[in-house]
Amino acid sequence: MASACDLEPLKFLAPILSLTEEELSSLPIVSVSYPGANVNISTPGKTLTATELAPLKGAEGHLPNVKCSFDLKNDNSVYHLAFFDPDAPEDPTKNGPFGDWQWLVLGLTKQDLTMEDTDKQIETFVANQVMAHDGPNPPAGEAKHRYVFVLFEGV
Repeated sequence: MASACDLEPLKFLAPILSLTEEELSSLPIVSVSYPGANVNISTPGKTLTATELAPLKGAEGHLPNVKCSFDLKNDNSVYHLAFFDPDAPEDPTKNGPFGDWQWLVLGLTKQDLTMEDTDKQIETFVANQVMAHDGPNPPAGEAKHRYVFVLFEGV
């Protein structure tokens, strides 16, 4: 069985982080919204205003709704969702490869990623999370932070 270290995040995340906004807009998009805070961050490169960001800090009571805007072709596949801040300051006691990992949900199905019932989806995500959601929370006064949601098809 492969360990997390065997995944070599540099191989699959570095190309994602180096894409331009134009290149990002041509990729299949995972739609992400925080319905409790009335914030939608589905546009690649979207900059959140201070007003939009404020209720998400620490994500108290605000878990995102995640939908695929593309066809998940294999009904039997398992999917994993990762959310991270690649611009977070290095802190080996807290952060993993590519910055601050802020949410990790394993073992999702096509149905989990396409259901219309937001509350049921959030229940499913909480039941499958191996790292609790920490929400966007850049330190005051720092330059912009990118927040990246990546959906992986797994085994």
